[in-house]
Amino acid sequence: MLQKLAAKIALHPMVVITSLFVLLLMIACGGPEDTPATLQTSAPADIKLTERPSRIAFRSNRDGNNEVYTMNADGSGQTRLTNDPSEDDAPAWSPDGKRIAFTSDRDGSREGSEVYVMDADGSNQTRLTNNPGFDAFPKWSPDGSKIAFHRQVVLFEIFMMDATGSNPVNLTNFRASTDVHPSWSPDGAKIAFTSTRDGNSEVYVMTSTGSEVTNVTNHPESDFFPSWSSDGKKLVFVSERDGNREIYVMNSDGSNQTRLTDNDISDTWPAWSPDGRQIAFTSRRDGNEEIYVMSPDGSNQANLTNNPADESYPDWSPGIVRELP
Repeated sequence: MLQKLAAKIALHPMVVITSLFVLLLMIACGGPEDTPATLQTSAPADIKLTERPSRIAFRSNRDGNNEVYTMNADGSGQTRLTNDPSEDDAPAWSPDGKRIAFTSDRDGSREGSEVYVMDADGSNQTRLTNNPGFDAFPKWSPDGSKIAFHRQVVLFEIFMMDATGSNPVNLTNFRASTDVHPSWSPDGAKIAFTSTRDGNSEVYVMTSTGSEVTNVTNHPESDFFPSWSSDGKKLVFVSERDGNREIYVMNSDGSNQTRLTDNDISDTWPAWSPDGRQIAFTSRRDGNEEIYVMSPDGSNQANLTNNPADESYPDWSPGIVRELP
């Protein structure tokens, strides 16, 4: 403001004297716009939020065997990322949208499947686990530092490792049951998973360190494949309680369990979109497995892949990512 005022000073001597007096008075006392913001000389290198259109990673056998593909949220732009004679499936986006973890048996038999990671364009495919058993179904922690997955020990357990593949830790350590399909809460504090420890398949929630294990479905029929909503308030899951596999939703504490799909054929593998507006899932209602989406209340169900092959395991890329400027 001081520069603008000086530029408007007239050349008449009295105006000059008067204006100089006003300038000196403002400098001494502080002008109306003389705030700390005007004194800042450099902007801090804060982390910025970048919004990107979400994409969906999925598995398809349209080229003869299971490979990892991606597509836009409306089903367009379907692109193959892996190209290997082995089976590649269960893709999972990293929270920065730059990498995809997946399961592959390219190291040997199906019983020896491992967790791999690649760049979002399919390059730099790298093996993370090296275990004689079965490592599968990777899921990134919200901060990108960890990956949860299930590993065959005697039965199956939920493990967590660094995103580099180091330091694997058994979180469930309950050898009398099968514990599979981990899903992180948006704040990274909890992990939902499927377990048979109470005699049938149920959805459980535990802390990210493996403590406070709680059965949240608690139903005599099988419940499995949990996925958190983006606000952490709800879980979508699959249940056989109505005679076949359908998709349900409930509050994260297990209350208000509500059916979303109603088909004679299996609906499975639900995955909540990062903006909370859609749920992707796999359905066999067209005679083969296809990727569908629907609204969180079960309405507006639409086929995205529409291919005669089988497609499954949808996973959304983040819609908003945190980056350095």
